Order: sequence, then structure tokens, then C-alpha cells
Amino acid sequence: MGSRLSGWLATTFFERQIRLNVAGFCVAEKRPMRENARTCLTREGIVPARFFSPEIRASWKRCFDTGLDPFGDPTQIQISVSQLNRRREKSDLVRRFAKMEMENLHRQIAGSNFIIIFADSDGVILDRVVDRSMATDNPGRTIPGFMWQEEINGTNALGMVAVTRRPAIVHGEEHYFRDHANLTCAAAPIFGKNGKLVGIVDATSDCPSRQRHTLALVGMSCITIENGLFRSPQRQPHP
Repeated sequence: MGSRLSGWLATTFFERQIRLNVAGFCVAEKRPMRENARTCLTREGIVPARFFSPEIRASWKRCFDTGLDPFGDPTQIQISVSQLNRRREKSDLVRRFAKMEMENLHRQIAGSNFIIIFADSDGVILDRVVDRSMATDNPGRTIPGFMWQEEINGTNALGMVAVTRRPAIVHGEEHYFRDHANLTCAAAPIFGKNGKLVGIVDATSDCPSRQRHTLALVGMSCITIENGLFRSPQRQPHP
């Protein structure tokens, strides 16, 4: 567990800020980089290395290869109540631990315009804890039942974790769709006793409210959930 957490903390805030600043504008052309990146992607089929980190560029490529238009709008897909209930029942044990950690995490960053999300291994939101202002600004797309897979909502932290099984941060214009460019999201995986992905915790905020330590807090919450699963005598259902 310790090695996983140290990996999450390896990228310093200073290094991260450099990437965010570079991602904002192309010095040579003095135009918003998101437009240049999208143009390059549609013309060449890849995002050049001068734009984003390798992880973000790989996600953009996956999204493009599934047929998503980088200049288009995301599709909002919500499963039915009965489907949501079945997914919640399947994830009952991890969900119980996750809900406790979501409340703890929210208390640590309360009043910071954050939404704390728990999703299953497929990237479907099962639960959330939300600041009132964020609930007003995002009335639909983060409620339980909405699907945040990359092939639906483009590059986003929750969707990236569902694919890569690794923690992720996606800030502002690193999102595939411009509709999400006002958000910053940090997400980390939860692994069960069998080593398989059993859930994802995500903290999403508007860009001005982002905090340097958010991913570390999310990562520690996931480790706490994993420890609870490891100690629990109840068997986890296979994902």
C-alpha cells in the first residue's frame, strides 16, 4: 500500500503547475492550446507531445479512436433506477466503506466547491457527496446513474482510472470535450482482495477551487477503503 501512495505523491505540485501552464497556451502560436490540440488530433490522429502529458495524450487518442468528435459535445447517459440498484447491490461491501470515506474526505475539503464521487469499476456513478454550489452548477451530469467512461464523456479522471487502473488528474483544457474545461478532477482506484478494480473515488471541482493536495487525499481514502475490505470477513462479489 505504501508504494502505491508514494507513487501518487511522486509528481510534485511544482512539476504539475508547469504542465498546467504549458497546457494553457501554445507559445509559438499564441492561441489556446486546446484548439490546436484538437486540430492536430483530427488532422493527424494523434496529439503531439508538445501539448499534454503522455497519459492525457493517450486518453485523447483512445477517445478519438472510438469515434468521439473533439469539437463536439459529450453524450449524457444515465442508467435506469433498477440498473443502478443492481450495480449498488453488486458493490454493496465496497460501497459501505466508500460512503464513510467520502464523508471524511468531504469534511477535509468542505466549502471548496467539490463533489466527491464513488463509481463502480465501469465508471458508473453510484454515490456522491456534494457542496451546494457545485450541485447547482452541475445539476445532472454527476448524479448517481450517470456513466463517465472515456468512450462517452471523453478524457476525465474517473474514466481514465476505469481504463488504466491508475490514479489520474485532469485539469481544465486537458478534458477532451470543451464542455468540461471548467472542471478539475482527481480520481484513484480501489482494489479488492483479489487485486481487481472494485471501485473509483473521484473529487471534482471547478478549476479555480482546485487544491494541490486533492489527489493525495483521494489516494489515502482509497487505501483506507482497501484496508477495510481486506479486514472484512464478508466476501466481495466479482466485478
